[in-house]
Amino acid sequence: MAAFLRRLIHVLAFVSFTPGLSGESVPNLIALVPTGIGLVAGMEALNRDAESRNLFIPLPGKSLRDLDYLRSLCGADPAKSVNEVLFADDHLERPDFAHTLMARGNFNTQILYKSAIKQGAVPENYRGVLILRVPSLARERSEFDELTWLAIINSHILLLGTPEYVRLEIDRLLTGSTPDPLLAYQYATVRRDDVWWIIVKPYDTSIVRKALMSLSPMLASVMNHSSLRVGTRYGRHVEFEYQTEISSTTEPTASIGQSNRSQFTIVADERPPSRGLIKVGRARYQQWVSQLASRPRSHRQVVSIR
Repeated sequence: MAAFLRRLIHVLAFVSFTPGLSGESVPNLIALVPTGIGLVAGMEALNRDAESRNLFIPLPGKSLRDLDYLRSLCGADPAKSVNEVLFADDHLERPDFAHTLMARGNFNTQILYKSAIKQGAVPENYRGVLILRVPSLARERSEFDELTWLAIINSHILLLGTPEYVRLEIDRLLTGSTPDPLLAYQYATVRRDDVWWIIVKPYDTSIVRKALMSLSPMLASVMNHSSLRVGTRYGRHVEFEYQTEISSTTEPTASIGQSNRSQFTIVADERPPSRGLIKVGRARYQQWVSQLASRPRSHRQVVSIR
């Protein structure tokens, strides 16, 4: 458990993500997220310049490993583009919790499958879809030894994670399932942000809170809540916009593609309000990120995509 908690904090240099794929031609990834998830997080390449950006997102260690594998695999396909990545995790307090990474973009299926098989993946079939059973990366097997599934659908959707979740995602894709209504609403309010995360089930965020204390005690306090959504935007300031205690009783006021940011204000109170906007200076944020990045690699708290 201690090793799992040490891997909750990650910083992503987002230079490999490029816009260009029409959202109308590919299913919305949020519709593929299995029901009953505990945490879903994501990032989308919208209006990005060529600047390398450091992005903070709290992810459990298995999601980081999925990202490691995606980065390793996609190195074999120089022409690939990745427009959006979603992470979904189940009961985070269990050592065997289900997890998945979903990516939308353009992928050369032949090249990527060939590369994965060279690394030890084994092909099989699920509902007419070619699946690869993927072993852990060699450098991680001393602490992580788990088979995952990899599937690339129509060269535009990449699924990687525990077989349980990849099966459910393929099922949802083949049947044209619509997103969970609550998740769809929460996603609608953050999907235009650079990075976002939605916590649906409580889990131990103590390591995240400890790291955030030096950046924003209020944001660290927000992470105490058992249900929470946070959207982050990077500009002159880094803005963290949040809502706590999200539930099925929340009255939807926005549809997919819209935002209700005007509702978010900071008020004077001893505790964070249920909704708020926290601004951090870019220089201060970059200094904080650099401090995280300087920690020993064994803690696996920082990862870069280059």
